[in-house]
Amino acid sequence: MSKLAQRMSDYFWSGVCPSSACKWDMLHINNMGTSDVRIMSRKISDPSGENHSIVLSAATSVWMPVSRQRVFDFLRDARLRGEWDVLSGGGSMQEMVHIATGQAIGNSVSILGANTAANGNDGNRLYLQDSWTDSSGSMIVYSPIDMQSLSLVMSGGDSSSVALSPSGFSILPDGHSSNNNIVGTSSDGSSSSGS
Repeated sequence: MSKLAQRMSDYFWSGVCPSSACKWDMLHINNMGTSDVRIMSRKISDPSGENHSIVLSAATSVWMPVSRQRVFDFLRDARLRGEWDVLSGGGSMQEMVHIATGQAIGNSVSILGANTAANGNDGNRLYLQDSWTDSSGSMIVYSPIDMQSLSLVMSGGDSSSVALSPSGFSILPDGHSSNNNIVGTSSDGSSSSGS
């Protein structure tokens, strides 16, 4: 499960931070206005060179007037997923599997499942989620995963054959130090600067 999560995060980062070794084409969408969304695509093929596919990457950056830790905690909480993820159907999700991957609270690989009591679906919607945080920043990467692929991985099968379509968030501090007079401290002792 950890190897699959690492591969998912690597796919995510290769789309957000493309290297010059890969040829990316910028897409220009007429209806985007003055948006700061960057959309790129590139063609890839499997090692045999027979199966071709297109990777689409869209990225933007926004400033939030809350601490990086609060944004991280909100986005990784399965119970709050319905508040921001349209694919959740507006309902909460539950953490079915939790594998801690570090000492910091929140560093984990998880399997999230639809809370069928809350959103009345068949419970087949699953996500693989990789969450990580330290003093430099935080990230949450997730991908839908089907039950068959999950069963394969959980029984020790080869995770390299599992198809992934990662999305995610990179959450960075906004650069204001908590020693700065403009930035205060909240009641929980954390910096009240943004992210």
